[in-house]
Amino acid sequence: GSNLLSLINESLDLCTIEANKLELNSQTVDFGTFLKDIVEICQVKAEQKGISYSYQATSRLPTAINVDEKRLKQVFINLLDNGIKFTETGGVAFTVSVLGSRNNAKDKTTNKLQQITTIRFEVKDTGIGMNREQLSKLFLPFEKLENTSGFVEGTGLGLAITHKLVKIMGGEIHVESNPGQGSIFTIDLDVQTYPNSYEINFNNNKNQQKIVNFK
Repeated sequence: GSNLLSLINESLDLCTIEANKLELNSQTVDFGTFLKDIVEICQVKAEQKGISYSYQATSRLPTAINVDEKRLKQVFINLLDNGIKFTETGGVAFTVSVLGSRNNAKDKTTNKLQQITTIRFEVKDTGIGMNREQLSKLFLPFEKLENTSGFVEGTGLGLAITHKLVKIMGGEIHVESNPGQGSIFTIDLDVQTYPNSYEINFNNNKNQQKIVNFK
């Protein structure tokens, strides 16, 4: 029942995106709460499977960003769920960092000057990994990989939708993977942020990166 519902919903999503009818609903979002929600949703799945799961901020992060919260959350839940699904031993790590900011960027629609921050999101797993052929088909609809047991739940649409959503948001998504060595998904996304709104409670020392647990 739930799998059929997921298939219907994701098929509708994909049709909407491919028909260029998806409109992003951007609004100011509390970034800390946004990340906390994603971490907690996927934490349960990782615990149920008995693998490790961590979230790490490797730089100070903005307190607020202007994004389509629902769609961006969909992107990361898809990626993290995918990592958990294909990982039997080890775990999944979710890392977020700021690459840089520009204070005088022009908004593409209003031409107003605003602050744009490039944020890098990385999802790394110790799962089964992929070969070149699998990587080349990764973002195609209905492409499904097998895990070590040969059976994977899912619609085969999650990563196709994720790829298209990232592109619509103006971001870039890259994948590195080798068979038996896991995968790393990296998303670089430009988002509108606000001056003087950076958290300072994350340790920026590379030798003492802080694992942030939300409890």
